[in-house]
Amino acid sequence: MTSKIAIISNAFVLLGKSPISDLDVGNPIHSAASTWYETLYDGLLTVGQPWRFAMATQELSRLVAEPILDKWQYAYQLPTDPLFYMLDQVYPKSDFLIYEDKVYSNQTELTIDYIFKPDAADFPAWFTLAITYKLSASMAMLITQQITIVQLWARESEAQIKSGRYVDSRSIPSQSLRPGAIYNAHYGNNIGEGTA
Repeated sequence: MTSKIAIISNAFVLLGKSPISDLDVGNPIHSAASTWYETLYDGLLTVGQPWRFAMATQELSRLVAEPILDKWQYAYQLPTDPLFYMLDQVYPKSDFLIYEDKVYSNQTELTIDYIFKPDAADFPAWFTLAITYKLSASMAMLITQQITIVQLWARESEAQIKSGRYVDSRSIPSQSLRPGAIYNAHYGNNIGEGTA
């Protein structure tokens, strides 16, 4: 089981420093590491395709009060989950607007996929490694003063993120390709059946 402090400690070890068991708030390097950890974690969660391990689905509760915005017929309360981070998708797929803590829509029912912030103890191993390497790259100049070390951990970080994205993507089954209207118009409804 990992934690924020364990990840920061591992990054220190990778950079040739002694491991730590807690964050000394008076130590500027510890403070910088803690801030970088939070910034990098937020960035990894929100940049690019969402990580499947940090996604949740929830049907939203429609509010009784009339929406305050003219274009929208209904207002829904965003999740009150304290780990809620960012809305990713609405179902049925349609236009929507997020304003304050509500989602406005013209749909009579609304379900969302959203990104949440799991605790470090719930990270998959490959994500723990990715954030550790990224933190090592970010702290390398401060700790080692060597650009080659920065470049090394930056490369390792990118490779681990790419590998993690591959592993994470395997949690979504591949969709079989189905012929659409254009295909059917040209080739018929069954594969191999031509138009006469």
